[in-house]
Amino acid sequence: MSNKDYSKWHWKVYRWFRWEAKYFPHRFVTGIKNLWKWFPVIWKDRDYDHDFIFEILKFKLNNMANRFEQTNRFVDSTKQASKIRTCVRLIQKIQDDDYSSEMHEYWDTKMRVERVKGSTNHSLEFDDIRDDLHLYLAKYPNDVRRALKSSYLKDKENSSNKQIAIVVSRLREDRAKTLLFKIMNKNIFSWWD
Repeated sequence: MSNKDYSKWHWKVYRWFRWEAKYFPHRFVTGIKNLWKWFPVIWKDRDYDHDFIFEILKFKLNNMANRFEQTNRFVDSTKQASKIRTCVRLIQKIQDDDYSSEMHEYWDTKMRVERVKGSTNHSLEFDDIRDDLHLYLAKYPNDVRRALKSSYLKDKENSSNKQIAIVVSRLREDRAKTLLFKIMNKNIFSWWD
């Protein structure tokens, strides 16, 4: 090792002891606590679905909101925690498929398997048991107008209530996703303690 290399190495070690070493015990303990806290989330994580991304993001946002509420170190901490909680609720609604589920509260079907005549194949048939989709569509008149203008509907004039309701639920979910990332985009740099 040349004197020049030794000097660089010596300077790095000196800087670490001078400015970083005193924080090492605290950072080490915090790191161990984080490993323990994050272990269940990481254990369940998989690399093949968006739901796992949402799960990690939701966990992180919940931790941040809890810290802001507990420490209350800055003037807007409760307001920022509230915005974070809104993001968590939106993530939960998206994960739980609330928008599609709400539509299905107004519409029930029964599924049956029918044998295709002259073949060994079977087809899946659906029978409507209850169809109150007109009530669902009446709840969201603005979304119905958007659905009729959207590219999701192929035949706008001959669309059934079922097709329109499916598009309305999809548009509402899309709007929730947009709102989630809009809130994060606008506020994420003010989420620090």
